[in-house]
Amino acid sequence: NKMDRPALSPYELCDQIEQEFKIKTTPVVWPIGDGEDFRGVYELATGRVHLFARAERKKKAEAIPELHVEEDEQELKELLGERLWAQLEEDIMILEEMAHPFDMDEFMNGDLTPVLFGSALTNFGVELLLNYFVKVGQSPCARELVDGSVLAPTHDEFTGFVFKLQAN
Repeated sequence: NKMDRPALSPYELCDQIEQEFKIKTTPVVWPIGDGEDFRGVYELATGRVHLFARAERKKKAEAIPELHVEEDEQELKELLGERLWAQLEEDIMILEEMAHPFDMDEFMNGDLTPVLFGSALTNFGVELLLNYFVKVGQSPCARELVDGSVLAPTHDEFTGFVFKLQAN
């Protein structure tokens, strides 16, 4: 979150999560720049780059067609500039070699957390987060209540339960 503002490097943020929460991180969506230099995010699994265009405060960032890091290399080099393109290439190489792979069992056991970067204030990257959450999140299941009865997710009076597990 808040990549459109100056921030710690994404490596430092992942390390901080791992140290403070004693949990492995697996980057899913990686930032390209930060603060005034924030230009978008790279989706590791697909190679797609989602570019960011600043909007007025608290307004949704302008939608720019996504590009592929290999298929649209020349266009990305021009749009990102030499420095950010070189940083993205280096980040991709490091992440391919060193990042923890996503493992559903580790995720479900609470030993690994996916990391997605973006800017909630401008609604940039939120859709990627929600789509990923739908993909890997648990489906609703029945829960035992304190009186021993079971509440099914299909119960007429049950609407949902959301619990925030992590924050920085």
